[in-house]
Amino acid sequence: MAVYEDKKRGTWYFDIQYRDSTGKGKSLKRRGFKTEGIAERAERKMLRDIKKEDLPKSTRSMRDIGLEMIEEKSVDILPETKDQRIQQINDYMPDKPIGGITSAKAVKWRNDLDELKLQNGKPLSVTYKNRMIHMFKAIIKYAIAYDYIQIDPTLRMNLYKKTSRDNLNYNVPAPETFFEAYHKLKEKTPNNVWFKMTVLIAYTCGLSRAEIKGLSGKHFNNKQLRIIDTISGKDKRDRNKKGPTKRPSRNRTVNVDTYTNDELLRLKEILVKWELYDDDKLLIGYDSAFPNNTIQNNFKGMNLGCRFHDLRHAHTTYLIENGVPINLVAKRLGHASVVTTLNVYTHAMSDTEEEALKVLEEIVSKNL
Repeated sequence: MAVYEDKKRGTWYFDIQYRDSTGKGKSLKRRGFKTEGIAERAERKMLRDIKKEDLPKSTRSMRDIGLEMIEEKSVDILPETKDQRIQQINDYMPDKPIGGITSAKAVKWRNDLDELKLQNGKPLSVTYKNRMIHMFKAIIKYAIAYDYIQIDPTLRMNLYKKTSRDNLNYNVPAPETFFEAYHKLKEKTPNNVWFKMTVLIAYTCGLSRAEIKGLSGKHFNNKQLRIIDTISGKDKRDRNKKGPTKRPSRNRTVNVDTYTNDELLRLKEILVKWELYDDDKLLIGYDSAFPNNTIQNNFKGMNLGCRFHDLRHAHTTYLIENGVPINLVAKRLGHASVVTTLNVYTHAMSDTEEEALKVLEEIVSKNL
């Protein structure tokens, strides 16, 4: 299908040739559109109405409706993003009538994601699975908006809830392993110094990458880091976009241990000599945000066998295993509730429970 320019009138039109459900050929033409984009959107809407007429709504597959949704939004997204979404829909969305998607089947589909793998053979990460769930819910919402279905089968369901298998899907580098790799890092260029500061803060303070990138020089003072802003870097059009933290609980002050404080002060002095430090500028990156791909490439060179975000997991795990109260851990991480901390770090708590049982047995045995 395509749209055409009417050069005499200075407008655009489309001409759709199709067959109805009885096999009879039909033609549908509309004229008078001011721009090519308006004509394309009108053509897509007409095609959707034709499909609705020819095929009972409840029998259209969820995958087919998802592809229709992407085509509808293709004007507003980049071509490479559109191709990626189409591939994801074909790979992961159910090829079953959307009218037959029940709450139980939605949960089963969510659980089946745990068994799927990417093309490189690796299991889907929690983040990637949540993206697929977000797309699943978007297709359901689209289907309701265009009367394919009337009831949302995912209503009052938390498809994003992480299973225990998700919680264990990360590696925790031991302190000796981390610091051995850390001390081998170079300090010849600004990027070298900024990267050293980034991994050290992540491991010893438990900050996320976005929180570290959002730190200004004035936010590091008196053995404390003040978290107010973040820079995610996910927006390709504005990688330096600085914004407030996601929720009030993320605004916090994190105390810094003596070694980390001294090391950050030492690295800060190097930046001062290079005239790359200012209280009102970014602590990591100075004028512009430290690129995510630079962090990732340098982190791979450390050969720790984990993701960058696992440094935050390591920080939390060691605090819990060494008896730090869970409410203090949650506050340090910026979790709004200790429930979040408990859900993610249940495996670390199990070892702590064994220690608690040993202490209890000693108390009881002494008083028998």
